[in-house]
Amino acid sequence: MSAGLLLDVVDCLLYLDVGEVAHHKYLVKHPNAASPLAAMLSKPAKFVNPVDILDALLGDAASAYQVREADDVSHAGLEQVVDATVAESAVMAMQQAESSGRDDASFYLRSSWAKAYALHPDASGAYVDAVRAVEDVAILLYASANPRATLGSVTVNGTTTGRPTRW
Repeated sequence: MSAGLLLDVVDCLLYLDVGEVAHHKYLVKHPNAASPLAAMLSKPAKFVNPVDILDALLGDAASAYQVREADDVSHAGLEQVVDATVAESAVMAMQQAESSGRDDASFYLRSSWAKAYALHPDASGAYVDAVRAVEDVAILLYASANPRATLGSVTVNGTTTGRPTRW
């Protein structure tokens, strides 16, 4: 099997939530594991999530990929490993947007990240979502009177711009 095909299979298994399937099978085999008291008395085998093992193996091997957990924007899958500083900055931007009440901007930033760093990146989709995130914030600040405003029609310092502007 080629490396590319193997990565696609792993990505697909993560998409299909193989960790949750494994946990369900574990609970079927060990019905008392769901009850803390019964679990203490019967000592069933501890559940080991295969997704956590995969993520640890990828990290130990210094792989170019890591496991992306599912959220309300994207499914679980493989994503490219990026510099920790870049990842932290992106997470801070997403959290700041959300804590500022800009849920759409946060959604588009997370969507843009998922598309940009997926196993099979979607650069144009990531770009569109990044622009939408900026529009969500910029329109509120500079063109709030126009409900159909776009980034190209944002007004800065009293002038309407048709091109990107430095703020």
